Amino acid sequence: MDPISENEDRISNLPRCLIEHILSSLPLEYAVKTSVLSTKWRYLWTSITNLNFDDCETRNETRFINFVNRVLMRNVSDLQKFSLTCYQDYDVSHLNAWICTALSRNIYQYSCWLPVPKLEHLSYLELSVFNYVEWKFVMDFLANSPQLETLIFTGPHEDEFYDEEKNRAMRRWYPPQNVPSCLLFHLQKIEMMSFR
Repeated sequence: MDPISENEDRISNLPRCLIEHILSSLPLEYAVKTSVLSTKWRYLWTSITNLNFDDCETRNETRFINFVNRVLMRNVSDLQKFSLTCYQDYDVSHLNAWICTALSRNIYQYSCWLPVPKLEHLSYLELSVFNYVEWKFVMDFLANSPQLETLIFTGPHEDEFYDEEKNRAMRRWYPPQNVPSCLLFHLQKIEMMSFR
């Protein structure tokens, strides 16, 4: 058996599928940086199936936009997981392009956290609400809609869920902990449809 040379690159000799799995486990920015290791590694990151974008790791809006665009443009694999977390306000055209691109890749697991926008002039809102997480979003949304006059909640339709127990649980009303100001001052009409 030959002794292992100090300069031998044993990682590059691993099967490609194992390298891709390792890269998918790294923070995305580090996985992309592996492209400088050698010509063999230059495009390996483009087959990563888990894409997790979080702008708190960058704190530079232009750099983050360029990074997401570059990764989504070069990565053409079907995706197991796509996660987008944004604490800064980005142009809707960027967000729409990123989300549409991810959804076009046969995605298996998707999560997105975006700041709730200020909707100073919104007066009419109709929302489909399904579970506790979305109710929290609704409360944040209402807190940023001070001029809201008409609010309509619709629960899930009967045919949207096949599991009767889950269906009953999803249709329950979860009361808010705080009353948003629009409900106190301007709201004139509330409708709730498809709730029990």
